[in-house]
Amino acid sequence: MLFDVASAQRARGAAIDWVETVQGEGLSITLPEAPAPVPQMSVQDLKARLDADQVTLVDVRSDEERDKASLDSALAMNADLMAQLEAMPRETPLAFICHTGGRSQVAAEHFRKLGFSEVYNVAGGIDAWSKDIDPTIPTY
Repeated sequence: MLFDVASAQRARGAAIDWVETVQGEGLSITLPEAPAPVPQMSVQDLKARLDADQVTLVDVRSDEERDKASLDSALAMNADLMAQLEAMPRETPLAFICHTGGRSQVAAEHFRKLGFSEVYNVAGGIDAWSKDIDPTIPTY
């Protein structure tokens, strides 16, 4: 395997193995030097933190998706908001939400790399919010 210098540092101590799981067979790569992934925040925790005004919620979905289902407290990600967020103090608590949690995880990782210390991905996204918190918000 070839790595650039920066990646080689994260690969120190890497373990690569062939594994069999209930999902099937495949490679398993363990990187003990890699940073931990952005923590997941449940929709119940998000609701509590929003009610207490303890987190800034950012919706990374498209305008079309937000038209289908949205949270009033969520800020819509766009170029202007990106600049505003990047200018915030690095200890500002940020939570990112999308449809089910995939795109928001990427956005959360981006802000963690920028140095934000309290960044979360909303597990299950707006779909989980609709199912577990507010059934008046449509699922799609």
